[in-house]
Amino acid sequence: MPNIRVSDLNKVRLESLGRFGDCHDSVLGRALDLILGDHRLADSVRTPAPAQAQSFVTAGRADSHSADSRTRARKGTVTGERFFIPYILSILKKAKNHSMHCGEVLRELERLVPRERFSSIDFEKLPSGAVRWANKAQWARKVMVDEGLLEPVEKAGHGVWKLTEAGLAPPPPTLAAGRISVAGARKLL
Repeated sequence: MPNIRVSDLNKVRLESLGRFGDCHDSVLGRALDLILGDHRLADSVRTPAPAQAQSFVTAGRADSHSADSRTRARKGTVTGERFFIPYILSILKKAKNHSMHCGEVLRELERLVPRERFSSIDFEKLPSGAVRWANKAQWARKVMVDEGLLEPVEKAGHGVWKLTEAGLAPPPPTLAAGRISVAGARKLL
């Protein structure tokens, strides 16, 4: 079988069909099950029209331009990573073994965090296909690993968020609200 190349555009489209924890192969497998279940659809996929083949090539080229032309959100307009830390700590402290899969944590965040705490920009899709607030929550996980609150992937496992002993400890009073007060910052110095 020849190698099949996937353009960046189609990779993003494929990833938009996935759920957290999915790999490209599992998404393709589900899509192929649907296609192969309908013989007419399978036949149309096997023999693309010349116009479809051409659009694949030009779409790949257009995709490289569009990714470069996207602009980042202005600083201060997007909910930051640290906003999610108290919520993630709360979710994981209540979880069995103080551990959950990434997708479960994000679903809990979606349920717990009041929508009015987000800006409209937080609900936009990124070029990767991920929703911006969920991406920021995943960056919060990295911050928490760096600060010793969550186990690194080597200990917790792929896609698993697990609290460390430090993550289980109650936060200092100045950090309870997710912010350091001026008085609290002086005490830390």
